[in-house]
Amino acid sequence: MKTLLRLLRYVRPHAGWAAVAVVGMVGVAISMMFLVFLISPIFDEVLGANLSGVKAALGAADSDKAEALPNAGVIKEMRQAFESAKARLGEHLPSDRAVILLLGFLTVLIKNVLTYFGHYAFYRTGLATVKDLRDELMDVLLGQSARYYQRQPTAMLMSRATNDVEQITTAVSDRLSDLFQDSFTVIGLLIYVFSLNFKLAVASIIVAPLLVWPIIHFSRRLRRRSWQSQERLGEMNAVLDEVLKGYKVVQAFAMERFEALRFRESTRRHFRANLKARKIQALTTPVMEVLGTIGIIVLIGYASRLINQGAMTTGTFTSFLFGLYSLYTPIKRLNKVNLALQNAIASGERVFAVIDEGVEVVDRPGARALGAVESGVRFEGVSFAYEPGKPVPGSRRWRSSCPASGTSRRGGWRSTASTSATTRCARSGARSGW
Repeated sequence: MKTLLRLLRYVRPHAGWAAVAVVGMVGVAISMMFLVFLISPIFDEVLGANLSGVKAALGAADSDKAEALPNAGVIKEMRQAFESAKARLGEHLPSDRAVILLLGFLTVLIKNVLTYFGHYAFYRTGLATVKDLRDELMDVLLGQSARYYQRQPTAMLMSRATNDVEQITTAVSDRLSDLFQDSFTVIGLLIYVFSLNFKLAVASIIVAPLLVWPIIHFSRRLRRRSWQSQERLGEMNAVLDEVLKGYKVVQAFAMERFEALRFRESTRRHFRANLKARKIQALTTPVMEVLGTIGIIVLIGYASRLINQGAMTTGTFTSFLFGLYSLYTPIKRLNKVNLALQNAIASGERVFAVIDEGVEVVDRPGARALGAVESGVRFEGVSFAYEPGKPVPGSRRWRSSCPASGTSRRGGWRSTASTSATTRCARSGARSGW
């Protein structure tokens, strides 16, 4: 969780676009609620599945029990909005059926327009966030010492900057938008179904743990497998990097067979780790669908009893069932979002491990900035080592003098190319004295 929160802190510079995305996604959730609300009048008024059969079964004295929709909570607000729009459009359309169908079309149109703006804004926010993270990672790598690069294989660092960052990109720019959008949609639809029929909604909640359990179980397993898969990929890249850079040595000592077997062993470990992660992903959706089907069957049996008792109409139940079905899709996507976030968290931990690595070579406290080099740079008693106490052979007590070159004045201060000259001097001294 700490890794995910740290990733989200990179969103702060792009809070404006994030706010646009959130507003659009909230609008999509409200549009989805109203679209589900319209299912009841579509079935009861447009398709003619009215209350006549129920009223005949109940009798005139009890016919008031068979109200199409309750008149409380969010249902009351939607009913008022529906009746107001129906009255205004009714002045220009020949029948109520045409008005209801037009309202359905306009709701779908508004929902999809808001979906476009919300997702675009979130994509922009996510891609900009990952760009900032990649730039920071590069700044850290450029500031590291030679000993750091001797300890860390180049392929491992390449894997952090490419594969791991790509995993974060997928989660932040794609799946994180689904997380917000589907969360708003689930909350809105839950409010709707509870307002529509509280008892039936409670029965649905009793079945809900069957859908929540596999999400928690599979997410824990996938995080471990994802970490192992990415570690094996780094090992495989390290072996490949060593072979490609040292191919002359490999061929000179006839080690082709040995390196081939070593690479095949690394690919075998990566294959097995990756296959275990894919196995979990492949198992998640079938388990969710089977459990969801069982829950729907139970709810249909309970709802049929309520309809026979006159507690709801066919249109009301259809609206409720459509609301539950609309819940299933975002919950299913949230499960995939969770899987992607587990991969991103594992990748984020690896990337932040590089970012948090301390820089070994730093300036002394109170060090003065080097100004213009007048006569040159002189090295006395200099030695070189990648590790403390282990100087490179031949580098002890190295002495050399490097004259300044390429100096010029600009705008009252002196700039110099003595850095490159000093580097050349150090290299020539290394060739002669190290």
